[in-house]
Amino acid sequence: ALSGFFADQRGIRWVPDVYETPAQYRLNQSKTYHQLTSRGLECVLAQANRVVHSFHPTTPFQYGSDRKFLTNGSPVSRIDPIYRTEEPLQMVWVGSPRLDRGGEILVRALASISAEYDVHIYGETDQGVVDLASDLDVDDLLTFHGWVDHEEALDAIRAATIGYAVLPPRTDWRYAPAIKIGEYLAGGTIPLVSAFPGSRYVAAEAGQYVDPRWDSVATDLTEIAALSVTARRDRMEAARKRGEEIPWEQIRTRFAEAVVR
Repeated sequence: ALSGFFADQRGIRWVPDVYETPAQYRLNQSKTYHQLTSRGLECVLAQANRVVHSFHPTTPFQYGSDRKFLTNGSPVSRIDPIYRTEEPLQMVWVGSPRLDRGGEILVRALASISAEYDVHIYGETDQGVVDLASDLDVDDLLTFHGWVDHEEALDAIRAATIGYAVLPPRTDWRYAPAIKIGEYLAGGTIPLVSAFPGSRYVAAEAGQYVDPRWDSVATDLTEIAALSVTARRDRMEAARKRGEEIPWEQIRTRFAEAVVR
């Protein structure tokens, strides 16, 4: 952004790509210097002639005088789905597994249902998630893999039936979809996501949409487990089909077009 700012001072056109609003920095950490720097970054972005936004066009976080909106893509060329439907069903959660980012919702949901799920979690896990799972006696359902190579995470996605991406209703999360949703689609994995505009922007009809509450997640997990093998595979194939509609290669082309037009 600073490079673009200085380019602008020299009359050079610059087009920033905003994947998530800079406001996320102050929303993530309410008592840090980001309270000041994130607002400064937003002021710089506002000076750009054209800004490409990779989130839902109804977001309150919009920058520049000429605004373009693109959905996130799906890495379909990197994942060959296997459509695994055997029980116990596998669920994968790739990203930032923390209590305040859907962890508490997931653990409480698992503790309230009789359906069996084998849950694999990738990323630096909040200790609070581990402790709550132990307290609610569902720690045997969860396997914490920590940080792994990206390819290993993609292999886990293709082996799962459900991909978890339920986030609380924070303003930026409502409109900026998690990048893992595109990966779940590519892997033929049913995305279990919050019923937010950003999630719908990516997953469309292939998503399993829930209110970001543990009881809502519990209901949908029970419903998916009750599906026939054929119906479950149909949902997984629909996820892959949606991923093929928004491949990264296509999105990159559209981004280039948005920059030059």
